[in-house]
Amino acid sequence: MINSLLRLLARPILRQVNLQIGVDKADGEPLLTEEALVHAKSEHVGVYMIHFYISARDTVVDCDVPYEIWRELKKGQRGTLSHQGGQFHSFVNRDCGESLCTSKTRRKKGAI
Repeated sequence: MINSLLRLLARPILRQVNLQIGVDKADGEPLLTEEALVHAKSEHVGVYMIHFYISARDTVVDCDVPYEIWRELKKGQRGTLSHQGGQFHSFVNRDCGESLCTSKTRRKKGAI
């Protein structure tokens, strides 16, 4: 019982630590819209991350995304990523034109 209580209390702290360590910083970064590939996905104590490969810059951008988007996107999907550092804004799937966006951005028709 004590272990469960400690895990419950530690979860928000661990989430913040994982965000600080794993997500690219957005301070001072411009909002970018780039062609991207879903390179990999990872999950760390309530932090759902998608690692997008940007071929034009030969770099990987690590974004914290909502669980619904993390679950929806599959490794190897291509599309247009809108982000500010590691702050995810939207991803438009190139194959079907479906737009996935965060609740912070305007929801488009058909968005999750």
